[in-house]
Formats: sequence, structure tokens, C-alpha cells
Amino acid sequence: MIGTERVTLTPASRLWSQYRRVWASLLASPEAPLQFGTERPRIPPWLDRVWVRLFGESGQWVCHRFVIRLGERTIGVADIHEDRPNAVCFLVLGLLPEHRGKMLGTVAAHLMIRKSFEELGARRVESTAIASNEASLRMQDGMIQEGVLKDRCVVGSKTYDEVLFRLLRSEWEEQLATRRAVPLAHARGCKPASQ
Repeated sequence: MIGTERVTLTPASRLWSQYRRVWASLLASPEAPLQFGTERPRIPPWLDRVWVRLFGESGQWVCHRFVIRLGERTIGVADIHEDRPNAVCFLVLGLLPEHRGKMLGTVAAHLMIRKSFEELGARRVESTAIASNEASLRMQDGMIQEGVLKDRCVVGSKTYDEVLFRLLRSEWEEQLATRRAVPLAHARGCKPASQ
């Protein structure tokens, strides 16, 4: 919760035009290649529709699309690509420029991770970030850097690394247990009250 407004993930099916408009805006911005790379990691919507038509919702890959909302305002978009046979979810998140740098991406990533483990039954959650996208590198919400693909993306005449992140169910459960065990005052950097 930010102030009195709550960050939520609303299924894109309810706000499809907003979802498409936000992605179009993000991918059309001049800094898009430095944030998302030259390859789009997202499954294109037409392929998603074909897969569902051919194999139904029991298909091997399912994309869950969301509009990120702060109260009633749309602040970004999120995709969770679910690899059902392997119980792996891959996260993609994009915030509109005016909402960056306010920890909203971290909150949205937290919601996506929780949804992946609790609702989709993931055993592993993955994400990547282009090394030139410092904001994305900071908002992984407890995910563990698993590796770096050197010179993975070419933008203009420069090459950039791609950083790989992961979080296993056991690691996530351990983080939850640790968060519950730490008193709230101590977690905020305050000294515990003397007894």
C-alpha cells in the first residue's frame, strides 16, 4: 500500500485496451531497447490466442496478463508466462515513466511472485533484466541473481549483458518465514523497545 492507495494486479481481460496502450507506449519509447532489449521476451498475443484455441487452457504455456493499478490509476503492465509442465513462471513487468523510482515496481514484482507461487503452483520463478536497466535490476524483490549472459543484447552499436534472476519455492518460503520472524519495528530499522 502506498499512502492510502493499494497496488493491484488487474487481469488484462478486463482492461484490454489499457493493457495494449501501455505496452505500445513502453515499447515505442526511445529507451525501450535499453530496458527490454532488442528481443521481446513476451509471447505475442496472437500466438497466445492460437495456443489456447488449439490446446485450451491446458496448453503447456499460458500467459497471464495484468494491468498494474495504483488505486484507480493504471501505472504499468505485467505478464506472467507459465510453463506448466515444468512449473516455472517467467515475469515481465513495465512501469510508465512517471511511476518509476517510487518502489511501485518492487511492490508489483512482489505481487507477481506471490501469485506465481500461491495461485499458479510454481516451483520456480524467473526474470531477466538488461544490465543497462538499473531500475529493473533493483526491483527483483528478493530474487537471486543466477547468472549473466555476456554481450547478450545489441542496442545500436553497443552490446549489453542480460542478468538472470530466480527464486525457488523453498527460497521464497524461507524469505516469508524470515519476514514473519523479524519484529516490525526492527524490520524498519528501529531499535526494539526495551523490556
